[in-house]
Amino acid sequence: MHIFWIFIIIIRVIPKQIVNKDEQYYGALIDDLKPMNIACIIEGLIATYNCLDDELMKMRIMKSIDTGMKFLRLAQIQKGPLKGGFPNSADWKELGVPQNASVVKMDTVQHALAASVKFQSMFID
Repeated sequence: MHIFWIFIIIIRVIPKQIVNKDEQYYGALIDDLKPMNIACIIEGLIATYNCLDDELMKMRIMKSIDTGMKFLRLAQIQKGPLKGGFPNSADWKELGVPQNASVVKMDTVQHALAASVKFQSMFID
C-alpha cells in the first residue's frame, strides 16, 4: 500500500475516536459503536503500524489501537448464554436502538479475536 494512502486512512480514523475515558463508549468512533467495525479498523491499524518507520505516527497508531481494544473489552457480553460474544452495536442495552443491535454474529467475534491476537503478538519477539 502506498504510504500516502496509509496516512489518509489514519487521518480519517484516529480523530474520530472517542478518547475521553469518562465517555461510556471510550475507544469507539464518534459515529460508529459497532464492535465489528472497530475490530476491523484495529486490524488495519496494526497492519499500518507494521508498515511505517515514522515513530511519531507509530506512537499515535499504538495509542489508537490500545484505546480501541479497551472499547472491545467493554463491549463484550459479560453474562448469560452469549458471554464472550460481541453485539452488533455497543449500545444494544439502550432504549430505542434497532432490534438487531443485540445480535451476536460469528464474523464480529472472529474480527475481535483476530484484532486481540494481532495486538498481543505486537509485544512478542
